[in-house]
Amino acid sequence: MSLFLLSCTKNTLNLPDPTPTEWNWSGNGNDSMFAYINGVLWQCSAGMESYGEAGSIKFVAGTDGNAITVSSNDFTPGGVYDISGPSTTNFGSYVNSASDGYSSTYLSNGKVKILENDPSHIRGLFYFDCKSLLSGDLKKITKGYFNIKK
Repeated sequence: MSLFLLSCTKNTLNLPDPTPTEWNWSGNGNDSMFAYINGVLWQCSAGMESYGEAGSIKFVAGTDGNAITVSSNDFTPGGVYDISGPSTTNFGSYVNSASDGYSSTYLSNGKVKILENDPSHIRGLFYFDCKSLLSGDLKKITKGYFNIKK
């Protein structure tokens, strides 16, 4: 799996940033990873999810024609981490089946909440807005969930 960054401009979606009290979704405990991409459900294929570490950066990723990666330098259980803004470690990315890459870097809306993180698995929730420099297209990734074996 390759990790990439795109330079982006300020989010022009002007969508409200959910407060931490709005973490009102969950998985069923069996799902590996899913999210809504502009309101359409995306689910990771079984066995196509992963957890990894590159130095101090930790990431979860899933693929099924499209791919989503959530990266942070801290995945402490109970923590809520910003994955938007000008960061090279904390960000969300989305790649569609046409290989058009989107990033939350320099956008103003995105968080990951770590529910569990132990030696055998990691579980959490996420959302972020992202933009492609190739097409200029904007995507809203909402109600994301992951439950990944390490």
